Amino acid sequence: MPITFDRSICRDLNETISREWLVTNGVGGYAAGTIAGVLTRMQHGLLVTSQKDAASPQLLSAKIDEEVVFDERKYYLGTNEYRDGSASGCLMASIRHTFNIVSLVRVILGTQQSR
Repeated sequence: MPITFDRSICRDLNETISREWLVTNGVGGYAAGTIAGVLTRMQHGLLVTSQKDAASPQLLSAKIDEEVVFDERKYYLGTNEYRDGSASGCLMASIRHTFNIVSLVRVILGTQQSR
């Protein structure tokens, strides 16, 4: 079931940073982040594994910074926030955003059949 946020939420970086998601695999691995794609916690990542012999979870994939090329121009969709509070990206604030992280993680992990 998709989780949908309207433009009023997606236009506000503070709102999108404060809304987090988490998907677990039941054996210690997980994916977690914010709907803006900004990693605000050390525990955030798209692919975090837990192995029996490891003392702590291991981050295999932190994030994906998307970009779209249209009419010979690049549009960066990824959003990053830096220690000084500045941010880059934020194009998602200007469009409607339908967010279905469960499907994204299943595609990344290869557990969802392509249609």
